[in-house]
Amino acid sequence: MILTSFYKFLSTRTPALCSAIYPDPLPQQHALPAISLEDDGAREELLLDSSPQSLKEALVTVLCWSESILTADALATRVHDALVGYIGPFGDVEARQISQETRTRGPENETGLNSIAIQFNIHFI
Repeated sequence: MILTSFYKFLSTRTPALCSAIYPDPLPQQHALPAISLEDDGAREELLLDSSPQSLKEALVTVLCWSESILTADALATRVHDALVGYIGPFGDVEARQISQETRTRGPENETGLNSIAIQFNIHFI
């Protein structure tokens, strides 16, 4: 569920920035620059109680891909700016807090592409 929300949110905020957004790992046939999403074992644990409005938490990694590290880095910065601190409708959920956990960069060994990976922690209802 949370990957779908990330996909919907980024699709409306980054279309001019990248050629494609993939709600799964980067496929073999892909356009560049691109964004792909990974579920980091997204914990949708109830933090307050078991009511439908209780706060949940998930970890998601957004990967920004390009042949150029500068392009991947610029895309990652725009994704970060669109997400961190955002509160409000977020795809199928309501975001209460989004924070950056980690940011790593480097060439991806299998494809030779450059990537920036940002892990986000989202609290939502």
